[in-house]
Amino acid sequence: MLFRSLGRAHWSRGYATEAAAAVLDVGFGSLHLSRVIASIGPTNERAAKLLRRLGFRLEPNGQIDPALGTGVPGLIGFLDATGWRATSR
Repeated sequence: MLFRSLGRAHWSRGYATEAAAAVLDVGFGSLHLSRVIASIGPTNERAAKLLRRLGFRLEPNGQIDPALGTGVPGLIGFLDATGWRATSR
């Protein structure tokens, strides 16, 4: 939700990347998380590019929607702490 509130005039300036990297630093550093998982909608190419830039591995969402009985659209991103340390600045 953080990135939705960023006005379009401020897109493509690296703010989302910087904010997400700071959150990951806290998660993997201070909170000692071993993995962060992110989900994005099927048409959100900008978010997919951001996650790839941060080192996330993206996969199609394999969850089944219980109401529909079909797969949930979109992507799931996985980033392990060891991957973050290897790619962090």
